[in-house]
Parts: sequence; structure tokens; C-alpha cells
Amino acid sequence: MLSGKLKTVFADNTIQELLINPSALWLAFENAFTVTLAIAIKLIKYWNQNQKEKLEMEQENLRSELELLKKQINPHFLFNTLNNINTLVFIDQQKTYETILKLSELLRYMIYETKAEKVLLKDEVEYIINYVELQRIRYKDQQFISLEIEGLVGNQLIAPMLFIPFVENAFKYSSKRAPQNPGISIKFYLTTDIVQFEVRNYTQKNTKSSVNGGIGIENTLKRLELIYPGLHKISIKDEESFFVVALEIKLKNSKTT
Repeated sequence: MLSGKLKTVFADNTIQELLINPSALWLAFENAFTVTLAIAIKLIKYWNQNQKEKLEMEQENLRSELELLKKQINPHFLFNTLNNINTLVFIDQQKTYETILKLSELLRYMIYETKAEKVLLKDEVEYIINYVELQRIRYKDQQFISLEIEGLVGNQLIAPMLFIPFVENAFKYSSKRAPQNPGISIKFYLTTDIVQFEVRNYTQKNTKSSVNGGIGIENTLKRLELIYPGLHKISIKDEESFFVVALEIKLKNSKTT
């Protein structure tokens, strides 16, 4: 009981002293503010460091997944193309020579150029062109595949390998029994700071859905979120007998000529 009274008296005396002596009151507020500010700064530094480490880990994971993606594309596509070249040797030597050059350029870009965080958009588009032309060898009906490129292809910069998983999926899941051409349609519309990309492929209803694209599609969606947050729009739809992917990217730090 006495202890409680002493605490009350001490507290009252302290308050009275602070009220009588403004400088003491100001010093108390200043000390409290300093302590609070120091704690806040430490929390902010800890949060920033934690976010930085998280971002670096995500980027490293995506770099590893991109390397894995390139390795996955390589063998399957390479073996098919070599088989097609082997057939061409006996039919058209000039076509064989051109096909080998396209394959060489495609592999060079895939292995060496895509190590950079950003590549020239024109090189990325050229990579898609070479890929499509090599796939076209498999089709007797050359009108089955349509590739359209409109707009400005200058020196805009873009993250590499964002389009190829969707293009590869279109060829993987397309049906050659399309009622009309094109069965596979790929379109680019380019401006100085925006890329609009669409790929659609015909598929029969009993064919496995190309929406479930495995690591390639998952990796690309993650990379888009990390590299172009708030700067891209994507839709993947099943429109009756066609799967359609539409992607729009607003480019950052573009260089145009």
C-alpha cells in the first residue's frame, strides 16, 4: 500500500517538474523522438535489406530457370530440325544451306546473346522469324503458318526469350487439321515503346490444352511480373477451336533509331 503511494507521489512530482521546467519537458520529448526515430530507421533498413535479398533471390531463380528453359528447348527442337535438314539434303541443296544458316544463327543467339538482361528487340524478333522458318519445313501447306510484323523495329531493348515459349507451345499443341488457314498465326505490332504480340493456334477439342505450358510458360509469367511490373498485360484464352495468347509490353529504357 505504501509502495503504491510512493510511486504515485514520484510520478506526480515528475509531471510537476516537467510542467514547471519546459526545457526538461522538451528534452524528454526530444529523447523519445530520437529513440523512436532510431528504431524506425533500423526497421526500415532491415525491411529494405530483406526486400533486396528477396529480389536478388527471385532474379537468380529466374536466371536459373531461363537457363533450364534454353536447355529444354535445345534438344527437342534441334533433333527435329536436323531430321528435316537430313531430308532436305536429297531434295534441295540450296534450301539445305539456307536452313543450316538459320539454325546456326538461332543457336548462336540462344546460347550467347540471351545472357544479357536486355537485348535488341530487332534481334529477338529475328530469332522468332528464324524459329518459325525452321518449323515451316515440317509443313507441306506453307499457308498453314502466318507470321506478320508491323510497325517500328529499331533498337528498342527488351528482356530476352519472352515470346518463344508461347510460339513453341503453339507448334507443340497445334493440329494440322485446321478447317482453314492459318492454323498457326503469329503477329507483332511494334512502336517505339510498346510491343503487342499475339499467337493463336488451332487445336482439336480432345487435344491437351496449350494453356498448361509447363515451366516455359510459368517462367515467362514470373519474369514478366518481375521485369515489367505494371507495364504489361497478358491474356491466355481458349476461343472455341483456337488457343490465343495476347501480350502487350511497355518497354523501359528503349533506344530507337
